[in-house]
Formats: sequence, C-alpha cells, structure tokens
Amino acid sequence: VGVIVQRSILVPLAAGEHQLAHIRTGGGWLPILPHADDELMPLYSAIRQLGPALEHQVDEWLETDRRSQAALIFLQLNRRLHEPIREATEAASFLQKVASLPPSLSESVRVVQEQLERIAAVLDSEQESALSSLGRHDVVSGALRNSEQPESRS
Repeated sequence: VGVIVQRSILVPLAAGEHQLAHIRTGGGWLPILPHADDELMPLYSAIRQLGPALEHQVDEWLETDRRSQAALIFLQLNRRLHEPIREATEAASFLQKVASLPPSLSESVRVVQEQLERIAAVLDSEQESALSSLGRHDVVSGALRNSEQPESRS
C-alpha cells in the first residue's frame, strides 16, 4: 500500500510542487509534468494552464511598463522643449515684424517660425496621446514634477 500511495500520489504531488516552486522563484515554466492518476489530473491540468497564463500576464505587465516609461520620457522632454520653442517662435515673429530684413533672410525667418510652430503642434498632439496612454492620473503629474530636478552645472 505504501508503494502505491507513494507512486500514485506522493511522487506526482512532489513533481507539481517542484513545478510551482520553479515558477515562484522566477525559473519560468516547465511544460512537462509526469502522468498522474485520475484523482490528480485536475490539479495537473490547472498547473499546466497556470504557467502559460502567468507568462502571458507578466509579458503584458512588462509591455505596459515599457509604454508607460516611454510616455513619461516623452512628457518630460515635451515639458523641457515647450518654453525654448515658444521663445524661438516669438523671436522669429519679432524679427519678421520689427526688423527690415532682406527678402531672402525674411523668408528664412518665416520658414523657421513655421517649422517651430509645426514642432509645437506635434508635441502638443503627442502629449495628448501620451497622457491618454497613461490614463491621465495625478500620478503622471507627480512623477513629472519629481523627475524634474535642477541640472547641476559644473
């Protein structure tokens, strides 16, 4: 009786325990489990389904984290570029209105101003997209504020 219990219950349970311990320690999924008697097959079936489901969930979490990091980096960059682009656009506008520039230079200033305005419009549009992907949580604003530490100048 002891051999039958060990072979039909204890060994399969130990294999299932090893599988779960391997997953828990970050070792990944071991897709092969030994054959078990009918009483243990539902348990083994659940373990077989658990591994791939956990891997899929972890992959989704990692992808979400990557996208969130990219969105945060973009938002930080956008915040840092907004003011310099605005000032350059105003300077180009001022030059066009006030200075008596030769036609070729006036045209170049106009092109620069238009391109700066296009860049600002693209940044604004992409900011909306980045905020949408992050769910517009207050956490985003806090993370941006916390990440904007004054740069040290050597």
